[in-house]
Amino acid sequence: MAERLFDCRLGDGTWHATPDNRRAPFAKSLPPNFHKWDAVTNECTSVDVWKRLLATLVLSYQATLPPIAQIVSLLVEACTH
Repeated sequence: MAERLFDCRLGDGTWHATPDNRRAPFAKSLPPNFHKWDAVTNECTSVDVWKRLLATLVLSYQATLPPIAQIVSLLVEACTH
């Protein structure tokens, strides 16, 4: 998980370009947040269901990471209220 998070935030290949003595402390500092990842990777609620359930204010930034920007786009298109 540390490698994926590092590369997602700092760019592909960053983890492998980082010296081992810097990788280990970073990986160790990550809390065991498998519940959060489970919600992201195993969620199967459709956008149509979310649209019926939520009145949502979506805020994002120009430099939002691409995976998050894609989620924002889906919500903005589906939740037009």
